[in-house]
Amino acid sequence: MKLRSGLKVLVGLSTCLVAVAANANVITLYGDWTSPPPGAQITYTADDDRGQLTCSVGCQALLSSLPTGIYDPEVPNVSTADGFSASMGDLFWLANDSLASELGFLNAVVDPDLVTGTKTDGGGAENISFTSAARYILLKIGADPNIALIYNPSGLEQTYSYSGFAGEGAGLSHYTAFGPPEISVPEPGSLALLGLGLIGIGVVSRRRPA
Repeated sequence: MKLRSGLKVLVGLSTCLVAVAANANVITLYGDWTSPPPGAQITYTADDDRGQLTCSVGCQALLSSLPTGIYDPEVPNVSTADGFSASMGDLFWLANDSLASELGFLNAVVDPDLVTGTKTDGGGAENISFTSAARYILLKIGADPNIALIYNPSGLEQTYSYSGFAGEGAGLSHYTAFGPPEISVPEPGSLALLGLGLIGIGVVSRRRPA
């Protein structure tokens, strides 16, 4: 009876730890400029939102403090003074969607040492999910402005689920992963679960008749 109660406690603790280990968040992506820019400034209202991105482990999106939030490869002065946010992100404008153009954006904004990326076709779908352990991901979204920069602070593989708002020109053209996947280190919750499992095995072994 005691053994059964002990196992119930272990299962309960495991469930709680799994819930704590998950840090999923939803980011709303905003952008309302004309094509080509510049245009109206982002106001972070329902009139400007283009879609949402859900991250299974936890991610952030770049915000800009520029008046129009526009990136020009000839004047790489995108400001990251507002940093990254776990709840909202800006869409930036690139003249073309070549890998070189996207790489130039990242080199100017976050990491001058990045040398390449891997593009994956999204087919213009308004709803799409994919997994990646890349440190940075660029989402090419429909009409201008068209680039969202996503940051994966954990370096762990996670699932990204994008949902574009109908009628907003928000289909996902492609996404590009930058930065080599980092070695996945077990999360604290996973390590705790492993420890509880070993404790459970020890309890069962001790209760087993000789």
